[in-house]
Amino acid sequence: MVSRILILPCNRGAVYGNYFISKIWRYIDKKLRRMNLRHETMLAAMDSIITRFNPVGDRLEKGSIIFENEMYRVMGYDAAPNMRIFEKNPRLFTELVNDTITSMRRISKEHPNADIYALFWVGIYQAAFYKAIYELNVFPKNRVSMVLRNPSVMGVFRSINYILHLLRNSAKGRLILYLKDEKQYSYWIKYSKKCLNLFGVEFKGYELKYYGVKEQF
Repeated sequence: MVSRILILPCNRGAVYGNYFISKIWRYIDKKLRRMNLRHETMLAAMDSIITRFNPVGDRLEKGSIIFENEMYRVMGYDAAPNMRIFEKNPRLFTELVNDTITSMRRISKEHPNADIYALFWVGIYQAAFYKAIYELNVFPKNRVSMVLRNPSVMGVFRSINYILHLLRNSAKGRLILYLKDEKQYSYWIKYSKKCLNLFGVEFKGYELKYYGVKEQF
């Protein structure tokens, strides 16, 4: 039975219908097996290919979050979630948020007891998921733990290990900004202002934590 769902960004494996081509996904899979949590944790990806192209025509039914056993939904498509595309067409961001809402409602029906863990190093996904969960309240926040970070692949494995730490300890209802140092925090402030100006997303209410700070549960 699925008791945890870990939502990540899509990757270039979409074109092959296999996100596990990514070394990041393979790393997470291996870590979960070592923690003996793989059997109860489902991996999923947010993928803007669904919003932009709706490859198999199931967008309105299933939304933009793809479970690991249905990666065929984006097979044959290779389209990066570049924020500039959404900057030029803000309506597309609204559609991505709506598709995220559809997916979260689907999760509520199909996996009603699952807790959600979310980590995105893709800016547009971070903003859309935050908007759906923390501003539009489409899913119980006490069952979601999200790690915010600067939208960059740099340091991503530190963030992955951190959210796996939360998952292993069943930490629920956490919203954490996880950064390397104060310099990264200054970058985060610029990024968050950009999201507010472009999409009306205001990141707030998060706990600020820096790499290496130990946490007790």
